[in-house]
Amino acid sequence: MRETLKTLKRIFGREGQPSGKKGAVSQAEVPVMEISTPGFVGKGGKETEPALAPILVKTLDLSWSGRVEEILSELRDGNIVISNISQLMDENPKELKRSVEKLKESVRELGGQIGRLSESKIIATPKLVRIRFRGEGQPVKSQ
Repeated sequence: MRETLKTLKRIFGREGQPSGKKGAVSQAEVPVMEISTPGFVGKGGKETEPALAPILVKTLDLSWSGRVEEILSELRDGNIVISNISQLMDENPKELKRSVEKLKESVRELGGQIGRLSESKIIATPKLVRIRFRGEGQPVKSQ
């Protein structure tokens, strides 16, 4: 241990003393860069943890295909969306199928998940929220 310290002192030198190597820079000559992250300073100038926005659970009826974009917007904002699909199911099953397929594809592209809660309700989650489907064991650990 002492030999290691002696070697390090010999290589880097002590403050104000040259290391013995030509072109070596002493500690006093090394510029120091201060880094600050905005939003981490609380009352009185003390550093605090960043405030996390709450995850909201919102309900948006999938009553027409244009609602898909509204649902995706909520997911991009980090919210969970529960949608009632019964109106579109009764009025236009083909439109419902197209809307759900578009929603599935887009949710997966965002890194989220989508699942069915009942015959008339679906749930879509953002990237950091996982659904544990019936019959699954522990959730898959993301890497």
